[in-house]
Amino acid sequence: MIDGLCKAGKTDEAYKLMLMMEEKGCYPNVVTYTAMIDGFGKAGKISKSLELLEQMGSKGVAPNFITYSVMINHCCIVGLLDKAYELLEEMKQTYWPRHIASYRKVIEGFNKEFIMSLGLLDEVGKSESLPFIPVYRVLIYNFIKAGRLEMALQLHHEIASFSQVPAAYCSTYNALIQSLSLARKVNKAFELYADMTRMGGVPELSTFIHLIKGLITVNKWEEALQLSDSFCQMCNYLLHMDCTLCALLTACDTRRYLQSSGPIPTPQNNSAGRYNSYSSNLLTEFLQSSAVRDDDRNKKSHHP
Repeated sequence: MIDGLCKAGKTDEAYKLMLMMEEKGCYPNVVTYTAMIDGFGKAGKISKSLELLEQMGSKGVAPNFITYSVMINHCCIVGLLDKAYELLEEMKQTYWPRHIASYRKVIEGFNKEFIMSLGLLDEVGKSESLPFIPVYRVLIYNFIKAGRLEMALQLHHEIASFSQVPAAYCSTYNALIQSLSLARKVNKAFELYADMTRMGGVPELSTFIHLIKGLITVNKWEEALQLSDSFCQMCNYLLHMDCTLCALLTACDTRRYLQSSGPIPTPQNNSAGRYNSYSSNLLTEFLQSSAVRDDDRNKKSHHP
């Protein structure tokens, strides 16, 4: 009933009901507290959510992984990123499920729709790795949005240290590469690209656009042109597009950079910079990963 009232936006009524039940000896459990914390968070009453989280400890009800995930998400929404990070660290020290069996035990009693809304249910079904990635991903995206790339990278490095990183995490790699390129931290952007391909990830085509933009912003014109040429070859291979059209699309996307930077320097022979190897390796790695995916699709088509 409390969960239903919270979903209907009647959080205050739900809270009164919880207090009334407690007075009659029906004490709220972790599921009830989590529903209330989520309800107050959605109502914009984040201070009340934090108050309930503290209250759980004094009432002898231990918050679990789901409770912290909900609280972290709501802190991020209202911009309390330092508090969200503090909660993550607290959760890791105390309430972090060590095994997938422990995690499945944690989610028992929670509404399936509620767990799905947190992006946690799919993680359990797809692999035996712990479903902590969504929590990190929320924090990383919000730190990126706030322009705090160092914190985003710190969280990313924690994830990268885990033994199993799902393929879905590649979207976070792409977001980090884009932000680093825009922040003129091109070296780090290329490092992340290399890490992503080593773990078997496939970059989005837009990722190459951002890398090209990043090279232009730091006046690495020759390297940008080389990478642009590799990008055109990829378009021609994957999309069967005319290379000239692909070049035009790339040029349009970076037009503002070109117009503000004057004439493009003519590449000089034998003056390759540190990104020369990148431009050739980008194409090779991308085509190899694409070939593997094509082969997998062909095998599946022959084995329905």
